Amino acid sequence: MIIKILNDYRFHLFLLIISPLLVYYPVIHFSLTGCDDLPMFVNLNSLIASNASALNIINSPFIFENGLFYRPLVTASFYLTLLITNELYVHYLLNILIHTFNVILLYVLLKNLALNKAPAFLITLIFALNPVLVNSVAWLPGRNDSLLVLFTLSSFIFLIKYFEKKNYLFLTLHVILLFSAFVTKETGLLAIAVFAVFQMITKGFPKRKFDFLPAMGWAAAAGLWYYLRSLAINETAETGFAENVLFLLQAAGKILLPVNLSVLPVIKDTSNLYGMIAVILVIVLYFYTAKENRKLYLFGIFFSIIFLLPSLINVNPEYSENIMLESRLYLPAIGIFISISQIDFFRRFGADIMKSKKNDLLYPAITGLLIAGIFGYNTFVYSQNYKNEIYFWDNAVENSPSLDLSFSGKGSYYLQKEKFEESINYYKKAVELNPGQGLYYLKIAYCYTRLNMTNESEEYYRKAVAIFPGDHDANLILGIICYKKGNFEEAEKFLIKASASNLNDSQPEIYLLNLYFKTGSYIKAKSIAQKLKDKNVKIPDEVEKTLFK
Repeated sequence: MIIKILNDYRFHLFLLIISPLLVYYPVIHFSLTGCDDLPMFVNLNSLIASNASALNIINSPFIFENGLFYRPLVTASFYLTLLITNELYVHYLLNILIHTFNVILLYVLLKNLALNKAPAFLITLIFALNPVLVNSVAWLPGRNDSLLVLFTLSSFIFLIKYFEKKNYLFLTLHVILLFSAFVTKETGLLAIAVFAVFQMITKGFPKRKFDFLPAMGWAAAAGLWYYLRSLAINETAETGFAENVLFLLQAAGKILLPVNLSVLPVIKDTSNLYGMIAVILVIVLYFYTAKENRKLYLFGIFFSIIFLLPSLINVNPEYSENIMLESRLYLPAIGIFISISQIDFFRRFGADIMKSKKNDLLYPAITGLLIAGIFGYNTFVYSQNYKNEIYFWDNAVENSPSLDLSFSGKGSYYLQKEKFEESINYYKKAVELNPGQGLYYLKIAYCYTRLNMTNESEEYYRKAVAIFPGDHDANLILGIICYKKGNFEEAEKFLIKASASNLNDSQPEIYLLNLYFKTGSYIKAKSIAQKLKDKNVKIPDEVEKTLFK
């Protein structure tokens, strides 16, 4: 009975579908975290309000204005869903369904790599419930990586089918899906290197000729991607490979021993211990892999490393630390599980399953199911950190205390709730970590203003304008404060800057008018008064009689 169940693909598919759906079911009731997802929806709603066409999405950077990324398929997935419904749970449900589909794709891929059904099922089940993938499922912006996995794995499967059957339909589907991966996330471009290496190690290169037909498709897809991206984006991200290389070690630990997780992980606050254990484990398992399977074992490691490389680029230079999101481990994790599928433990288990006795199957089956069960429970618990803003930022503060965003995010949460004292405390901690971020000074100053603490407000607005000399609000408020204190010289300086930075706001000119009139500078006052009259702003009768008599 056990042998039949373990070898029954219908049982495999049922459990591989139902397990992630059950574990992630609570996610559909989650709220936004306030980290990237809120501004993402603001920009999406702006697209809808402007009646954006498919061409607008193709020709635009990824959701965020002036962004560095070109990801039209991700934008389209959210955009089309919003056209149908405004219900937030639908977006979360789509994330869960994409992950579930990816689980089935991995199962199919492992079987296409000559792994029998039973071990392919156990390995895929462990992958499906791995807590390191939570960031890609329970956090809406994590869809970048889950969609990337969907198209990359689909493309990989059709490439294998093409090599087996030499059917050009499979090759066509492979190239189309590969291009879809490119326009989902830039990391997809590295699949070209992965697929080229796969062909070389599995098709007897250099003894056999390299099949250049797929390579021609890869080049065409990459060329089209580059052309479309050039229409939308001219900028490139900053680099930071050397300072972030330790992430490779930490990534291995998170994939194999997912217990050191954070909603906003940074290298400085992540333990290297689990990574070192994972690397040692990977090395040891290599020697427990039959020689004929070692090429694919090493291919899996190469797969992981190559797809991790883009994560070393620092795309968050405005923060105190580079954020190494765990969603970026989704695709690299596939490589690790490909390697695991090649070790003797699973190879023998798969090869002998129909001839094995009941007791010979219990140990690997129970071990695999136990690991999957532990992972599933941890995933269920860990996903709660994405439930809403307070859960999210509490986790960030606790697990990433070196990151200023952890504290500014929680400060922003309290600011929205008008808990100004709590907000000040968290923003001040963010300032300690990143004193060059002028936005934090503005937020602190605003909180002090709301608390009627004028001196403290002035102090932080002055710090803000030292970093943002042209900030309208800071200059306006400083101008008003100085005006009320009778410091007219400084008030004039700040108010002139405020007026120049926002021509539509008449407040700076109103205060300048009062200042000039009060100090007897009637020529300047008349000039300002005329500007206000041109804007149809009411001038005090006394001022108008004096200046325009």
